[in-house]
Amino acid sequence: MLTVAIGGKSGLVVPIENSEVFLKKIRVKAADLGDQEWVDLRLSMNQSFVPKAKGINATDDRELGLMVYHLYVGEADKLGNVPNVVDATPVSLPPMGTASPAPVPGAKPGTKSSPAAQTASPGAKTASPAAKLASPAAKASPSPKR
Repeated sequence: MLTVAIGGKSGLVVPIENSEVFLKKIRVKAADLGDQEWVDLRLSMNQSFVPKAKGINATDDRELGLMVYHLYVGEADKLGNVPNVVDATPVSLPPMGTASPAPVPGAKPGTKSSPAAQTASPGAKTASPAAKLASPAAKASPSPKR
């Protein structure tokens, strides 16, 4: 499951049922973005996998979660009518680094789930679009295919 949280207040929980690429468009209310210049966008996965343990790649023992191919944030009034948009709802995530450790199926021995392992890509724990922007859309895949 993927949780998209904007400003720690609103977002969307997206069930991921297979390894197919998917597109999700989320409308965020301006009030949820706050009045600061920047707002945090946090992507969090509840599971990860190790390709080597899944028999996908015999030498790849990295703990993987979600691959984001494209992320676009735009001002709602400039985008016009966008089809298939879902309104953000209240969501909550534990603060970074405080997620309860849980064993990860297929993870390296002694490895536990962590927020760093669950983010979109190493070093990209949060993206900070300008607070005036209101419609993130992400095209992602829990890649590689399992």
